[in-house]
Amino acid sequence: MNFKENLVLIEQTEKELTVMQGILGLLEWDQLTYMPKNAVQDKSDQLTWLTTKYHEKTISNELWRAVKKVIKDKNFSKLSDWKKTEIKRFYLDLKKARKLPKEFVEKLSQETTIAYSNWAQAKQKSNFKLFQKNLENLINLKKQQAKYYSGKNTYDALLDDFEEGMTSKKLDKIFNALEPKLVVLSKKIKSSEVFKKQKTLEVQMTREKQKKFLENLSSKINEVNSSRLDETVHPFTISIGLKDTRITTSYDKGFLNALEAVIHENGHALYCLQVNEKFKNTCLHSSPSLGIDESQSRFWENMISKHKIFLKAIYPEVQKESENKFSFENFYFEVNKINNSLIRVNSNEIDYCLHIILRYRLEKAMLENKLKVQDLPKAWNELSLKYFGRKPSNDAEGCLQDVHFANGAFGYFPTYALGTIYAVQLFNAMQKTISVENEISKLNFNKIKKWLYDKVHSKGRTLSANEIMLKATGKEIDIKSYVDYLTKKYSAIYEIK
Repeated sequence: MNFKENLVLIEQTEKELTVMQGILGLLEWDQLTYMPKNAVQDKSDQLTWLTTKYHEKTISNELWRAVKKVIKDKNFSKLSDWKKTEIKRFYLDLKKARKLPKEFVEKLSQETTIAYSNWAQAKQKSNFKLFQKNLENLINLKKQQAKYYSGKNTYDALLDDFEEGMTSKKLDKIFNALEPKLVVLSKKIKSSEVFKKQKTLEVQMTREKQKKFLENLSSKINEVNSSRLDETVHPFTISIGLKDTRITTSYDKGFLNALEAVIHENGHALYCLQVNEKFKNTCLHSSPSLGIDESQSRFWENMISKHKIFLKAIYPEVQKESENKFSFENFYFEVNKINNSLIRVNSNEIDYCLHIILRYRLEKAMLENKLKVQDLPKAWNELSLKYFGRKPSNDAEGCLQDVHFANGAFGYFPTYALGTIYAVQLFNAMQKTISVENEISKLNFNKIKKWLYDKVHSKGRTLSANEIMLKATGKEIDIKSYVDYLTKKYSAIYEIK
């Protein structure tokens, strides 16, 4: 085939892969929302079949030859800059995918689907042993995946799937510097008089009113005709298509938990919906890393929804719809309270990254044969004691609380911490060009969304995570800005010096 024919083949295949990704996303969304309990095997068969077909298309020899020929062709230089970036990016994606045998991909898909079901049961019964064998199988499969990829450091090979270019050496440097600062700040706050005297405020609001309030709030961030809000056990966001993003939350734990989850997931959804449309049906139509992706959800969750001005703006309506009365001061304090929770998703801004560091250290140890899977609960409890001053009361509160291991997402957790740090940098940079607080006070986020589009969303995968942060904030990752933000904010709330 000539240059033009090869280019057409590449574009057609990218579109087909995009469509398949959307269908896979829809199946996963169904699995985590409305799927009947007895449909596990059916869903496993569907996901396995489509995942295998997706992989087969990705590793097609005809496609591989076409991409290599296009890059080497003299006409390649005549393509637009973003088109050349797309082809080069696609080449790297294919090169990596081709390292995984079809049989392995099929086996991994089967194991993760079944593991998710067993994890859910184990968590419900708070019994790690019900999930232990699945986790052992997944650890072995992920070790094999790492060998297929590079044969090098096991954790680094898997980490690269989620945070391209990041290494455990870099993470160790970041987390070793961050960990002691967070532990000291956390202990200082928890020994303060304000912490000792703090009480819990429960915003009592019916499920129907929560849903109505949060759907209205979501509409101020995302286009309602391109997204929808549903219920699930563990909140998540999945992009089904260019104009189809699914957001989920849970109303069972009360309004404040639902509020936090909805704002967080809207950050992910906004990113999905604001990637430059010219990248549609190409490998560039996504984020360059999950750290950058997570920076968007943490930006909205921490920097916007926990901001005093935002809370002051929604307080009148919240007070009106709630069944109990409370002052704004108590409302603001409750949202930002250091709650000493051992559950990551219910944690606070000070302890959150410690939860991530804990998971990073343990999953890395299991993959590097430094920790046996059967010893995970004990090791988890020991690190919890070190970081938070107490141990989980059971497995559900400890090593079974997250779904990520069941999904085989090893190397994923660190991106939460990176995104949390990035979010502070982005907020600080944004304040230099627009009146962020003025926009928040009006609950009009158009200028904020435009800034995020210009600096982050519109770039897609044309730039790396480091390049995006450098261009948007002037720095790659800035631990000092993050720690300074936490120290200033919580020293004021807890009256500490």
